[in-house]
Amino acid sequence: MILADQLKLPEEERGEQYKAESLDSLIENIFPSNINKGLEDKKLFVQLNIIRENLPEENPIVQLILNGKTGTEAVEDLLLRSKITSREDVIKLANSGPDRILSSDDPFIEFILNSKDRLEELKTSNKKLDDTDEINNQLLGEALYKVFGDEIPPDATGSLRISDGVIKGYDYNGTRAPIKTTFYGSLDRYYSFDKKFPYNLPEYWENLPKDFDLSTTLDFVSTCDIIGGNSGSPVLNTDGEVVGLAFDGNMESHSGRFIYTTEANRTVSVSAEGMIEAIRDLYNAESLADEILNGRRGE
Repeated sequence: MILADQLKLPEEERGEQYKAESLDSLIENIFPSNINKGLEDKKLFVQLNIIRENLPEENPIVQLILNGKTGTEAVEDLLLRSKITSREDVIKLANSGPDRILSSDDPFIEFILNSKDRLEELKTSNKKLDDTDEINNQLLGEALYKVFGDEIPPDATGSLRISDGVIKGYDYNGTRAPIKTTFYGSLDRYYSFDKKFPYNLPEYWENLPKDFDLSTTLDFVSTCDIIGGNSGSPVLNTDGEVVGLAFDGNMESHSGRFIYTTEANRTVSVSAEGMIEAIRDLYNAESLADEILNGRRGE
């Protein structure tokens, strides 16, 4: 839509890449040459699910984009109705002029035209909320410092931050979340969901090496605090040994941005043991595993 809006302007008022000397090149390269169709279809599947789960069925945009369908059927239907699913189609439409672009009945273009004003409203509203949130975070930090001084560690990732905790499960969905998952769990998801995204695995998981131990811990949870920016942090045990890498938090950890409790807030870490098991016995990169464990390359 930016292209169409720019083309409606006199050339001297357009951005540099939309002027004659650059326009042809822009249009020729507007459709990625190395597009991964399988990946893009999966992304579209996720995006359509988000629309279906968050907007009412009677919403005109939902009706336009989903056409009464769900799941992979919705993806296939949408792509079938679209006129811009190939490089040739996109270039042809881009060269047809701004009026033809904006009056196109392509569902993707109609979706953008019918949602862009609302999107701008939400962006403005979100910016106000973020600004308020930032001010309140600053005030909260000042209040905490007045009460506790330097007795508590600094927040987030503005400085070196050490979080301590223990490995511990928590009550979850009427049952008890375990402290760890194993490679067996990955296979269970793979087969239980009929090998479909997002639980699909590479084909070699159906013929695993005999030395690969599926009972090895893959991920584990702990009561350590975590927030955006902490991913990749090493997880150490009391002996100073690296036992994992933090990469996520559970749903209950979101409130930790404001206040931390240990009832259900958990950091999720990939196990060092699991990484080594995969590197050595699944990917057959024994020298790399030895280098990680020994801290240096072998002779």
